[in-house]
Amino acid sequence: MNAKLSHILLIIVLLAASLAMVMPEPVRAAPLAGCYDANNLCYGLYWFGLNNANQQFVHGEANPYFDPAKPTLIFVHGWQPGISALNPPNFTYSYIEGMIPKSVNTANAWINAGWNVGIFYWNQFSDEADRTDAEAKIWVNDGPQRMRWKKGGGSYEEAPAGTPGAGELLYEAYLAAMTEYAYTGGNIRLAGHSLGNQMVTRLARLIDDGIEAGTVPEKLRPTRVTLLDPYWSIGAKDYLGGKTTAQMSREYIAGLLPTGTLFEWYHSSSLTVEPWGDSNEGLKPMILWADMHPDYEWDDMSKHCAAYNLYFWSYAFAGPAACSGEACLGMNRLLARLSDAQLAAVSRSDYTWAQSAGNLTPTPNDDAYTSASRAGAPYSINTPLSASPPTQGAGGRVTIQATVKDSSNAPVPDGALVTFTTSLGTISPRAVTSGGVATATLTSATIGTANVSATTHGLGGTIQASTSVNFVNFQQPHYDHYLPLVMKP
Repeated sequence: MNAKLSHILLIIVLLAASLAMVMPEPVRAAPLAGCYDANNLCYGLYWFGLNNANQQFVHGEANPYFDPAKPTLIFVHGWQPGISALNPPNFTYSYIEGMIPKSVNTANAWINAGWNVGIFYWNQFSDEADRTDAEAKIWVNDGPQRMRWKKGGGSYEEAPAGTPGAGELLYEAYLAAMTEYAYTGGNIRLAGHSLGNQMVTRLARLIDDGIEAGTVPEKLRPTRVTLLDPYWSIGAKDYLGGKTTAQMSREYIAGLLPTGTLFEWYHSSSLTVEPWGDSNEGLKPMILWADMHPDYEWDDMSKHCAAYNLYFWSYAFAGPAACSGEACLGMNRLLARLSDAQLAAVSRSDYTWAQSAGNLTPTPNDDAYTSASRAGAPYSINTPLSASPPTQGAGGRVTIQATVKDSSNAPVPDGALVTFTTSLGTISPRAVTSGGVATATLTSATIGTANVSATTHGLGGTIQASTSVNFVNFQQPHYDHYLPLVMKP
């Protein structure tokens, strides 16, 4: 099947599924409050209250749906061909159960539990017939369609001169909203569906760049990023220097894992893999990857959308039983109630997850997942770890490297996840291999010996290696200077 025909068929499937999803909806969603008007350009971050009540963030204006002392969830939608002006996405999930149309608000449980919940809308920009035109707008403002936006009547209009790409628009809105009232809420989750996964990945990278530059406070670093049936198009992009969007996202995530941000990926449809999209196989060993099976939905587009609907709705139900470390591989619940510590414990290169129950019902209350070992996982780590330098002055940095090999003693493929711990100071908690080597940075302001360990998992079970680094008090040498005695004749 050629690419043009594949694209035409995908649009037909999408539009048919969109109509099917709208028809049985028994409750009309609350309209967006604020600037939204289908005939005027409007994008930005909207904070939500119960039952889709909402208000756009506007600098200097009070917002009843945002409390800077609460944890925060921000959702970013994906491609919106032909429907953005008519039905911008919200938290109403409409489904059929026993031949009866039903709906549920998937954000209510989060809000009742004390979370801020928001959606970043870029739907007028992402409303393109060709999904790759919408995708380009995430990264640059001068792609094939530049930053044009779609009006309610179907015509397009150019955005004002100087409008940045959608990723930068999200970053600007995020910083403005989170700094307006000096955010102290702690946990920050970003969730992106379909193309929205690239938006939240890019946002996390821009935040990290700002933190490194000293312009963004560390407290605004996202705790967790969730990729919900993520989509990357096939093929290299000139606007990314010849890289694919999957490769660029993978590189971003590899750089973000050492900062402590957690990533999870839930796959739910065939629309995001070949021949429609890039399956991004290289990313799977780096983060938690789970295969959802929403078989109660009849078409692929509904299955595609089920990823975010089920994820958000799952917060209303019990999560996995308490566990830690290796024991978490035996849990049977995932999704939103998975704690950050549990997610960290099961983010391993040697395991994937798949839905094993609840696939025939719309409610996530009966969903269960089972872990399965991944073939070709890491087998060994060099001992001792490489430390450069092995002795460092207090406050200095030491580069720690773990060389990871497979059962044939060859370097593992790029992306194998390694975790690091230290008994003194701080170290990058996670890193992925490149050329078989995972690199972390160790630092300590305290004098003493840091016992460092690196851990991965694979054919040999839990695999560890260690080394020691000495932090000492390097003092500058002190010189006494004496003036020569000059005797007058």
